[in-house]
Amino acid sequence: MMTLISVRLDPATRQTLTRMVGVTGKSRSQLVREAIQHMSARIDATEGQSPYHRMAGLIGVVDRGPGSRAAKSEAILRAMFAERRALRRSSG
Repeated sequence: MMTLISVRLDPATRQTLTRMVGVTGKSRSQLVREAIQHMSARIDATEGQSPYHRMAGLIGVVDRGPGSRAAKSEAILRAMFAERRALRRSSG
């Protein structure tokens, strides 16, 4: 047997829930149950894990380019400005 509870939603969340009802064809209650189950599964999957293990999928994903850019920033900027000057001169 299911238990009836009452939940207070801010207007944006209520609008989102209403939109999801229209898109999925599911009831509000079903969507709330699924959201709780989904959140519970995520918590269970990470419970007891270190911060490193929680973020392991993100580590190394971002490639910021060659690490020597900061050391060569002056040369890079000078080359950019020289290229812009050359373009202005050739178009002017």
